[in-house]
Amino acid sequence: MENNLSYEKAIKRLEEIIHLLENENTSLDQSVELFQEGIKLSKLCSDKLASVEDKVAKILVDGHLEDFNIEEQKNGNNA
Repeated sequence: MENNLSYEKAIKRLEEIIHLLENENTSLDQSVELFQEGIKLSKLCSDKLASVEDKVAKILVDGHLEDFNIEEQKNGNNA
């Protein structure tokens, strides 16, 4: 699996894997391989989303990037 796979392509492949896993003609061995690939793709997508969330969390209203601690915001410690 490519680590530089786009989020959209990874999601599309996950959808294909789901379709194949739902097919009763997919063998057990193939199902296990597909499941493993799906788990890796799921982690890749999760990591990409977390990265985007971090970038978005740093953007201020005026569009400048600035460090932002989400935990401090959750606790009400606005610095």
